[in-house]
Amino acid sequence: MSSYVEKLLPILVYPLGFALLLCITALALSFAGRTRQLRVSIAVAVILLWLASTPAFAGLLIFILEKQNPSVPIETISPKDVAIVLGGGLAQSAHLGPTGDRVMQAVLLWRAGKVQTIILTGGNLPWHRLSATDADFAARLLEAYGVPHESIIVENDSRNTHENAINTAAIWRERHFRSGLLVTSAAHLPRALATFRKAGLDVAPWPADFRGHPPESIFDFLPDADALGMTTTAIKEWLGLAVYRLRGWV
Repeated sequence: MSSYVEKLLPILVYPLGFALLLCITALALSFAGRTRQLRVSIAVAVILLWLASTPAFAGLLIFILEKQNPSVPIETISPKDVAIVLGGGLAQSAHLGPTGDRVMQAVLLWRAGKVQTIILTGGNLPWHRLSATDADFAARLLEAYGVPHESIIVENDSRNTHENAINTAAIWRERHFRSGLLVTSAAHLPRALATFRKAGLDVAPWPADFRGHPPESIFDFLPDADALGMTTTAIKEWLGLAVYRLRGWV
């Protein structure tokens, strides 16, 4: 399956794409004079968008994923051979954004002496015409924060989590690593961890970018664009895990 198909097909089941599909259906029903079905389509679209865009609902979905690999104090973990940092759109952003916490966590692990080597894995998708990849951009950030060049390994050919794992496994075997920490967003860790272990890597989770939280006020039940993105992220992870299981990647 091409990268284009992998990215385009799920759009139809994400809240925004599905709601738009319902609106298009309602438009077609209006021309057919089927008023009752039209109203049902519009009502479902509105309810779906409202629910998916509330911070209360989005925070719950993200929290369910994040709680599978909770954060632990850095001083409680034993040293590992390597930290593996997954790319997450770093090179496509003018600023670090939420996924930038992955880089910062790698810096903290290196400064604490928990790892001596950091693998950065993440390339560009075909439609991203940037010269720098996620891994390249993260490498520059690590060096800016004091991590020496010789402690950084860049893998910039992979386009998804499965390729992250396969390409990193080759480096792992070449360097004779035995233990590692997998650094990625907490919501992404369930799928990423299963994928890397399927590839034969003995890695422990090191979550970053926690975003889930319980409702804090009445405003968490009002629509918010960021919350819609969080809901989409959660659905993407569950859908991705299901697809990876079907393909034997986890």
